[in-house]
Amino acid sequence: MVAIVCSVAVLASGVSDALMMKLNKLKEERRIPEYYSTAFMALANDPDNLDLMDATAEALQLMGTFPRAQAVCERILTIEPGRVGTEKRLEGIRKNLKEINARIKQLKKGIEENPDNGQNYVKLATIYVGLKDYSNARDAVNNAVRLAPSNHIAKLMQNAYTQQLDEATKKAIVLSQDALGAYNKGHKAEAETLFKSAFTLSVISPFVYETYATYLVKQKKLGGALRALEEQHTIHPDPGQGLDMGNLCYLLKKYNRALAYYSEEFKYSRYSPKSHYNMGLCLMKLGDKQGAKEQFDIAFKEMPKLKEMKSNTVFVRGVKFEI
Repeated sequence: MVAIVCSVAVLASGVSDALMMKLNKLKEERRIPEYYSTAFMALANDPDNLDLMDATAEALQLMGTFPRAQAVCERILTIEPGRVGTEKRLEGIRKNLKEINARIKQLKKGIEENPDNGQNYVKLATIYVGLKDYSNARDAVNNAVRLAPSNHIAKLMQNAYTQQLDEATKKAIVLSQDALGAYNKGHKAEAETLFKSAFTLSVISPFVYETYATYLVKQKKLGGALRALEEQHTIHPDPGQGLDMGNLCYLLKKYNRALAYYSEEFKYSRYSPKSHYNMGLCLMKLGDKQGAKEQFDIAFKEMPKLKEMKSNTVFVRGVKFEI
């Protein structure tokens, strides 16, 4: 068993008193999934609030989803290097992950040496279910039950995977779809409630974060949409999201980050004239006229119509924005 190193600091003053009291009460009562959903949805309305970002990191840490918690901490420290509480949290998370990864490596070695020994799969399933690592948990659980059908822990892990990961995630996806549908019909309060239920049920579905990002884009909450897509991207890295995330950063005047996301699009497809064109726009904003010209030239070569269109719009999750 790996010990969880975790701080329990009270949230700082960057959060309103009412929200701070609510979050601390949820944490004290160990209602961690609700602690996460409340903090994350508050972050959508205040996307630059590092205290709320830290609260989401802490919630993910308390739930055992250490890689996600690590990613959030690293994001915070990119914005505010040297933030003491976050550095301490990140140190604890990395320690946990180091121990966990060493144990996983050891178990995988045992599986290579004796692939018919179900006990190693049982132990591996326990780790992956704890990490809420959906795909690896599924494979380990299936192998554990197949090779050690009489092992009661294998059965427990199968039940835990089914109830905590598989069924919960499927329900969360349906809730998120219902939430977006409710919003499209003009029922925003209902949409908020449904999204909160979805995030409380499951924090591992990229589809739920993607749907939430669409919901936020429709409200022009671009910073919140970027936070949602960042989480989606951490769970399931998708180069195809590079254009959306780059466009969000461009609209938010985060030009260097936009360039990084546009570059990711090329991992998905070498043919992406819009990404080259938008990179040119970013470089113009950053004062690099030569770099901008090079990107425009590539874009116009790949799609000559772009030169005629001189596009002054970008799309994010299907919503058009003037630039």
